Amino acid sequence: MTTCYVIDDEKFSINEITGMVEKTPGLKLIGSSVDPILGLQEILENQTPDIIFLDVEMPNISGLELMQMMPGNVMVILTTAHAKYAVDAFDKDVVDYLFKPFNYSRFIKAVEKAKLMMGLRRPNSVQRNDEIFVNTGKKGNFSRIRISEIVCIKAIDDVVSIHTSCGVHFSHIRLKEIEQSLPPEIFIRIHRAFIISVNYVKEINGSKVTMLDNSSFPLGDLYKNDFLARIEKKIVKTYRGH
Repeated sequence: MTTCYVIDDEKFSINEITGMVEKTPGLKLIGSSVDPILGLQEILENQTPDIIFLDVEMPNISGLELMQMMPGNVMVILTTAHAKYAVDAFDKDVVDYLFKPFNYSRFIKAVEKAKLMMGLRRPNSVQRNDEIFVNTGKKGNFSRIRISEIVCIKAIDDVVSIHTSCGVHFSHIRLKEIEQSLPPEIFIRIHRAFIISVNYVKEINGSKVTMLDNSSFPLGDLYKNDFLARIEKKIVKTYRGH
């Protein structure tokens, strides 16, 4: 369940967002406030929400100022009737910017973007399930990749290429970071610059590993023992009769 909190000095706006949250499966409103300072206090003292819908223009303190005091892991979606704040908002790394009045479909788009960012900001930066999303390098642009389709991952300078049975994806995520996030029973590093899926290994010849797509990788000395120990469990033993 994704939890939400609304801070807006207009009760009407809070009611509008509350109605959208209540009609959306998987969302739960845990609080709201027309007073930004009291709202911040409640967030800091009680349960931190996953998403905060935050108005920009409010008495005494703006939403842009208030968000700097928020917990670092919260997803902030700014709401306002004034487009002039948009540049400052994205400079402060908000998830999305909703112009009032906004409709339900635009609300859902912002929520889905927040959920995606939540997955990327969890430890290891990727989701531990059947699929991951990786940043393509363009702001707000992510590629969806099925873990079961990943053949190998290569690191060249500061760019990682993820090779799948369907194509290649590029990202600036660190190799160590993605290695820690993938299922260790399937993926193993065989070189400082390469991670492979044991499910796609075609042949092992000395210090060379060949994959089902015929790509080949050197087996680094530092990783050789761990890799061979993993493969040893899959080797069919020769029967020696009497």
